[in-house]
This record gives sequence, structure tokens and C-alpha cells, in this order.
Amino acid sequence: DKQFFRRPDIDQVVSGAKDLRNTLIVSGGGVMRRPGSFGLSEQGTDSCRLFCWDGAVEQVHLIFRAGSVDVFTEAGEWLAKVENAPWTEDMIKALHIEPARDAKRDECFIFHPVMQSQILRRLSPTQWTLEVFSFAQGVSDRSLQPYYRYEPPNVSMAVSRYSDVVTVQFSHGFLNSGHIGVRFRYLQANEIEIASVTSPTTATGVVRQKLYPTVILTTNVAGVGVGQVAQGEVSDRRARIVGFEAGKLIAVMLDGYDLFETIEVEGVSEIEAIVAPEAVFTPTAQDVTAIPQATTVWDEQLISAERGYPAVGTIHGSRLFLGGFPQAPSLVAASAIGDYDNFELGDGATDAIVERVGKDPDAQVRYYLSAEQLLVFTDRSVHYVPEGGESPITPTSIGFLEIGPEGCSQVQPRLATEGALFIHDETSRLMAVTPTGNIRRSWEIVDVSEYAPHLIGPCVKLAMANGLDGRSERYVCALQESGELTVGMYRRGGDRFGYAPWSMGRNGDGWLDIGVIGDQVYVIASEQGKLWLSRFSFSALVDNQTEYEALREDRNGLHSDIVQGYAIVADGVIAEGEVSYCPPASGLMIGADFHVRIETLPPVLKYIGIKMMRIAQYWLEVLESGSVRVSGERFDAPFTGNEVADPDHVSSRVCQGITLDWNFEPTLVIEQREGEGARLEVRALTYEVAY
Repeated sequence: DKQFFRRPDIDQVVSGAKDLRNTLIVSGGGVMRRPGSFGLSEQGTDSCRLFCWDGAVEQVHLIFRAGSVDVFTEAGEWLAKVENAPWTEDMIKALHIEPARDAKRDECFIFHPVMQSQILRRLSPTQWTLEVFSFAQGVSDRSLQPYYRYEPPNVSMAVSRYSDVVTVQFSHGFLNSGHIGVRFRYLQANEIEIASVTSPTTATGVVRQKLYPTVILTTNVAGVGVGQVAQGEVSDRRARIVGFEAGKLIAVMLDGYDLFETIEVEGVSEIEAIVAPEAVFTPTAQDVTAIPQATTVWDEQLISAERGYPAVGTIHGSRLFLGGFPQAPSLVAASAIGDYDNFELGDGATDAIVERVGKDPDAQVRYYLSAEQLLVFTDRSVHYVPEGGESPITPTSIGFLEIGPEGCSQVQPRLATEGALFIHDETSRLMAVTPTGNIRRSWEIVDVSEYAPHLIGPCVKLAMANGLDGRSERYVCALQESGELTVGMYRRGGDRFGYAPWSMGRNGDGWLDIGVIGDQVYVIASEQGKLWLSRFSFSALVDNQTEYEALREDRNGLHSDIVQGYAIVADGVIAEGEVSYCPPASGLMIGADFHVRIETLPPVLKYIGIKMMRIAQYWLEVLESGSVRVSGERFDAPFTGNEVADPDHVSSRVCQGITLDWNFEPTLVIEQREGEGARLEVRALTYEVAY
């Protein structure tokens, strides 16, 4: 960033550069030409989305398009196509794709807030299916899905009868045709499925489980309030207090259809004593009402076409976590352990969980990451769930501790070896969530783009590579809206990254998507409107490199570069399948070269300040490199004349030269222009400054 150019007190300025376009920072020092890419398969011209899946049996590429997904091998060979998918072209970039784990590693969840969640399943290499994710069914047709109260707590629900087809009446209007098929729970227990909507307050429904009885208890007890739960002293049967009449108390049984127990006391039958939170009473009579009592204790299914679908999900601790609900943004829903389709709540350690994250009900859960502990990213903060081997996540122990107030953008965070990386919502900076080793404060957030924030945003996708095509460095790749990449290298334990912007050269419209499997980085590249699935590789010199051993009429009209080994031997516009003076031949490759540019930071005279200066003389050391320019002067590798011993025209050498320009901020530009591409690794640069 320019604001640091004149800061000699910062180590990164002393060892940094002003520009490192299309280079790769080397962990041992210096920079090298970035890898080219092999074009694996053409992908037509329609907009698409790439997801690289390291499955249980094989590694594949999933290419999502409007209404379909194509499956390709790691090498780019087509395997299968799944059609009739519910997503549109406008939706594919926002699809959240989450592979399952454990015994279901051949399954992949697909989430979007306006689409029923889907499961993509691999049956064989060439046979794949797509189906709607559905919740399990319990006894009596009970749906084991999560429920939620969307409407204000004072809105009451009245039902016309205990079973069969009923009229459902609410005290406040919110119903519409989108609620048809949605299940509501009377007293958050028994389900009623809406069959038709008459008005905003009235609907016809089908009772899926007969409603528990409403009873009138004859008693003059005081100290009992509406909403309290009372329990039989002998039977342990529970009932919720829902109202009062003169000398009577109205309650709804909660545990079944049996009323409170009638017992014998000294030969006289009487109703058992009933224990309320602040009173104990013995009613003289109990009678079931003809119709259920209206109540404010009810809820509806959390997920529906009317309320929206989860935008994200992940597997953690053998639970499926769902989030990003459009009308309940801060809610976290987790399945029962080992049962991804069971979201029935309970107090057992393995039961499902529904909780809010943090104190802000409007905070939106954007992503989860399954690290040693579950990380929860919202648009306003980042949280973690305390857990360990002896203390797993349970309904009674779950909690969300805030790591920091930095909100996460719409870009999906990525796991790194030391934690996680995410894009800050407000500043577009790259942030790292790292473990501290401190029990009381387990995680912290660090800005890892402090000296180059302008290179990160606007970012549309992050990817992490633990190495790159066999190299040991770890890299983070930030795909920009412009179609360029920003690639950062970092070392274990480091808190700052070195960044280099990558861009396509000839014919390139930019990269549209990126994915990683291990140390292999894949992209969707656009070349004159034609899309390619490509893989970065140090064995490729240029972009979308493919064989040129036969006529390439598919490239007619494109300015292309012909590669032999690691040097460009010809370039020109393809006509009738070939470059006019370089016909196809065995061993030749064809692709599009790109501009490599390294510009040094201007010298800083620590004790003198700003002054006219000149870089009088320089010495550039390169390793096994071909042609390179320094401030316009070209240095070619000495050629032995032996194509067998020196097929790539490279050598290790020192390029020495002088410059004559005086400037307040003199710099050196090391570059390879389009058409001059060759292997390049800059090991050291030394220069003298005159002033």
C-alpha cells in the first residue's frame, strides 16, 4: 500500500515490492514467475460454478449451471450430468455446497435461502442423483423438523376440535397461501398441517396427532399463573395453565391423553394433589372441554417456502448444523448426533439443538467452519462454541462465545492449518481466526492484509492451498470481481502474508471461479467468452496450455503463443488452425502468455528524507531463468546451441546494468512481456543509489 512506501521502520517495506504481478513469492526468499495453467476441458459459454470435491472414493469437479450439474474427473474428463435441478443461473453463485462426512462421504448438501435443500449423491463414477433433503418422520406421523415462533408472543391460536379436519384461528393476521402445507404445533407439541387459507387469520388444517385434552379443574387455589406448568404429585403428569374461570382453572395436558390420577384416600376417591411452581392444590373435579382452549403457546415449522430455507450448513461433531434462515437470521439449528434428518428437541446429550448466536437477534449467521471447535461467522461478529473431548456440544451445554466484533462478508471463509481465514464485511480486509493457546480466550482475530488491503477486495471467493503443485508453501487465493486473483504466501506461525496479483494475458477475460483439492488449484477461465476448466501447474508456461500437435481451428482468430519446453518459440494470430510460420508438431503446446512485472519500492534515505535520486547500477541474480527485462533492457539466457542439453534456453546468471533517470522515487521494473514468457526466478537484487 502506498501509505507505507516511506516507512523504513517497517521490515515489510525494506523487503517488499511495489508490484509483483503474475509472480509467486518463494518462502526461501525472492520471487518467481507464477505457474501457467493446463486447459483440462472446454465448458462452453454459459455461466457456471465450480466446486472441487474430495470425495470418499475419488476427487471430482462439479460444474453447476442453471438447472443442472456436470461431474468431471480430476483430469477434466466428463463423467455424468444431473438435470432438473431447482437452481437458476442467478442462484448458482450463492449456492452453499457442503460435503457430508463420516459414513456419508458420497453425499453433498446444497443450500440456498430460496430453495429446498438438496442432497447430491454419488452411486457410481457415472451415476449421480439429486434429491430434496427431508426430515425424518417420528411416531404418529410426527415430523422431526425444527420449529420456531415467528409471530409476537401475544398472538393466540384457537383450534375448533381435537382431531381430523379443523378450523385454525389466530388473533393476529399473518396467514397467506404460502402457508399451505406448513405445520403448526399446538402448545408446541401436536402438529396441525394447513390445508387451505381462508383469510389472514383463519385457515383449515388437518390434525396430524390428536390434540391433548383441555381440562377444567375445579379449585379456588391462589398463586397460580397462566403459562405455568403444574404436575401431578402421584402420576407426574404435566399440564400447562392456560386460563381461569370463577372457581375453576383451565389447563392443557402436556404428556398425553390421560388426565390427572384419581386416587383412594381413606376409602374416598379424589384427584391427586397437583404441584405448581408456587402452590399445591387438590381439585375437586376435572372435566374435559368440548373444544381445545385457545393458547399463545404455539409455533410453526422453522423451514418452509413461506419462511425460507437455510442458506448454509456444515457437519460438526456428527451433527448437521443449519443457519442463515431468512426470517430468523441469528438462529442455529443442529440435528441429533448421527441423525442429520432428526431435529427433534430434547434434553438428552445427543438430542437436537436450536439456539440463537449472541445477543443481537438481527445478526445473520453467514457461515460455519468445523475446526477443533465450531466457528460461527455472522455479519457482525465471529463466535466459537466451547467444547472438548470430555465436553462435547449438548443441548444443555452449548454456548457461543464472541471472538471479536469483525463481521464476515458474503465470501465463504476457509480453514487454514492454524485456524481460519475470512473477509471482513466492512473493509474487505483478509482476517485470520487463530487459536491462542489460552483456555480463557481460546481464539483471536488478526488482520493479515495490513500492508496490502487494496489487493484483497472486492473479493468474491477465497481458496486455500496447502502447497501448490508440489511446492511446500501455503497459499491463500482471493478471487476478485475483476476476474484477477490475489495470491498470498505465508509461513507457519507467521501473522502477515506476502501478496501478488495474478491476471490473465492475451485473450483472457479473467477467472470466474476457483477451487482446490490438496495442493492442486483449479479455475474456470474465460478466454474470449469461451470457458475452460483449467489447473495451475509449474509444468505449464502459459494459460490454458494444451497440445499443438495438430491443427487447432478452435483457436482461429486468437493471438496465441507456441511453447516448447519452458520457452515461447513463436506467437501470432491463429488462422486455419495454425500460426503461419510455426505449424503443429510433436512436443509443441499452445496457450496465452501473460505479463510478468516486478517493480521495486523506491529507496528510502532514513536520515536524509525525500531527495532526487538515481539507481546508478544494479545486479539482478536469477536462477535457471530465460529471457528477462530490467527497466526495458532485455537479458537473454546464453544459448549453448544444443537443443538436447538446453531445450528450455535457461541459465543461472547475474544481469548487470545502469540507469540514467533521476527521480524522487526511482524504481526498477523487472518484467517478461507477453510473447517473451520463459522460466523466471529472481533470487536477489542489489543496486547503488546516487543522490
